[in-house]
Amino acid sequence: MKLLKLAATVLLLLCGQTGFAQADKADKSRKNVFKTNLFSPFNLGFERALGDKFSLSAAYLYTPEFDFGNAEGDFAHITLLNASTGVSGEARYYTSSEKAALNGLYLGGFYTFRVIEASGRKIYTESDASGTARFNILLTVPTDLTFYGLMLGWQKVGSGGFTFDFNIGAGRYEFGNLPNFDTSNPKTADAFETLNDWREGILPRLNLSLGYAF
Repeated sequence: MKLLKLAATVLLLLCGQTGFAQADKADKSRKNVFKTNLFSPFNLGFERALGDKFSLSAAYLYTPEFDFGNAEGDFAHITLLNASTGVSGEARYYTSSEKAALNGLYLGGFYTFRVIEASGRKIYTESDASGTARFNILLTVPTDLTFYGLMLGWQKVGSGGFTFDFNIGAGRYEFGNLPNFDTSNPKTADAFETLNDWREGILPRLNLSLGYAF
């Protein structure tokens, strides 16, 4: 978290020394922005100003198939089986006194929906008086993720159209279509209980985007 704060501070300082130093000369006719969130690769968003104070935005989210490799714990070799896709939307209110749309401090709400299909493989052996048995269990979980909440941010459109957008927030997440995981094996009971506990909750949100306004 300290590194993220430092990165955001450095970027703000750098931007303040470039095109953003001419904020008062920015083209006030720029009311559209295409941008991408650097913390969420393979996404493209579009924001449209509705006057000087309000805006609406939407984004397409994509995560390719990904193998996380082997991991310590009850489940190993975690894999995102299929590409995960989703959409997100935001509504913003800009509090700045600037008369240029899409500039300054803002408050807003966000909503995200994603489709996810992941798998985890568990390989282990058990021994008793009758011998040793080897188990190879593949758990596949198709689900969807809903995440919604509030955010506080700051955006600046430079005189050349280059746009810097940073916001932080928090919201509630929910995984839908998940079964109630249960097991009679004490060796995996904790892992299944953790999966059940993570079905829903509260998470922070961090967004750092670069884009172009026109």
